Amino acid sequence: MVNRVKANSITITVDSVDHTADLSSIMLQSEEASSDVTTFADATNGGARDFYIEMSGVTSTDATSFFMVCWNNAGDEVPFTLETTSSDPGEWSGTLRIPAKGALPFGGEASADGTFSWSGIRFEVVGTPTWTAAP
Repeated sequence: MVNRVKANSITITVDSVDHTADLSSIMLQSEEASSDVTTFADATNGGARDFYIEMSGVTSTDATSFFMVCWNNAGDEVPFTLETTSSDPGEWSGTLRIPAKGALPFGGEASADGTFSWSGIRFEVVGTPTWTAAP
């Protein structure tokens, strides 16, 4: 039987701070890298790839919230880990580039509970993330 990663077993740490409580969706993805030249090494390895994490979460102005960390560190490159504690534990790690100020929207539509959130914001990964299986 294949071990599956479960949604309740994901933790994300950005710049050594756990932001799991602020986020509702996290997807590490890649796409074909945009380049005017493909090297032989790129071609041998299936082509160059650009990695990114697409995230959704809650809007909060608490000083330590993910929303405010992004606002106060826009453009910075910070370490991240995306850890799973499922039956096959381990973590992805690398460097994340915080998007420009205003990339995470503030506000939204009126609602009965008054909660604002944001979705589908792209965070570039610098280089290729590394998978490390838990010991």
